[in-house]
Amino acid sequence: MTDQTQRDIARGKQAEILLQNELLNEAFAKLEAEYFRLWQSSKPLDKDVRENLWHAYKVVGDVKTHLHRLIDTGTLAQLEVNAKA
Repeated sequence: MTDQTQRDIARGKQAEILLQNELLNEAFAKLEAEYFRLWQSSKPLDKDVRENLWHAYKVVGDVKTHLHRLIDTGTLAQLEVNAKA
């Protein structure tokens, strides 16, 4: 098993633990809801404010997507190790 494979497996497991954490999921949900609410209630003429809020909202989703990708990469690395065993 290569160092990179071991790293991918470990990072995947860590990401999985994070996404199972109730407090982290609560934080993600609260931030998404708050950013979206503020974006929705902002004035159309406040283009910069609206844009920043929309980007903030999207970043929360990007973080979750990144964690899911780490899990997928770790899972694939583990399958590769299992297939060679």
